[in-house]
Amino acid sequence: MSVALLTEHDNDTTDHVPVATEAAFSRHWQPLSARLGLVWVPLFQSGLPIEAIDLTSILDELVRLERAARADSELQHVADRAQLLLRSLQAIDFETVESVYIG
Repeated sequence: MSVALLTEHDNDTTDHVPVATEAAFSRHWQPLSARLGLVWVPLFQSGLPIEAIDLTSILDELVRLERAARADSELQHVADRAQLLLRSLQAIDFETVESVYIG
């Protein structure tokens, strides 16, 4: 299993942005999220539909996670993926997509 951003469009296409393998998420993302007191990011592992109303809170957590990971030389891959996820979420027009899901 893995964690990815899935964006389903009205034309029955789905965009897929890989975030982390299940092992990497458990080993790196979860402990860092716990240390930072994040609420949304830990839920990505079990799966979470993303609503536009929650986007600002989720983006704020991803910024915090990315900054903390960037400060640790062993977590650069987490920082890179968090940044990719951040950019991908920011690019979504929630009014034109069917659904957004991370899991």
